[in-house]
Amino acid sequence: MITKALPISIVAFIFSILSANCAEYSPPKYKDDAFQFAKAMYSELLQFKGDKEFHHRGFSKAEPVTKYSLWHEALNAVRAKLTAEQQRNLIFKHDFDFGDVAGLAVAYMNSKGQETDYTRSKCKQLDTAFSLKK
Repeated sequence: MITKALPISIVAFIFSILSANCAEYSPPKYKDDAFQFAKAMYSELLQFKGDKEFHHRGFSKAEPVTKYSLWHEALNAVRAKLTAEQQRNLIFKHDFDFGDVAGLAVAYMNSKGQETDYTRSKCKQLDTAFSLKK
């Protein structure tokens, strides 16, 4: 068994190869404001819903990792951190929850970005919740 450590330059080279396979994505910062975070994630979804790569890869975690799978992971990570009180606040005060944003994303993936009765209805609900359209 070889126990020598790899030279730093080889480790850096291997890391750079692996890093090249990862998507460039930085989710909105979550600063204990679930409403603003969900609003930002919804806005991002509306921007990428028509991307061909999104239609093809969806939220797949297979290499290379896409910004869409990172987006989905970020949404679910914050969703998992929400307290019951925060979840109730979103539902009763703003008439939505994180599942609405996640479900809409799946619907756009399945419809390849095309509007359906479901996506139109959900967008209308979320636009109202986020006061994007009245």
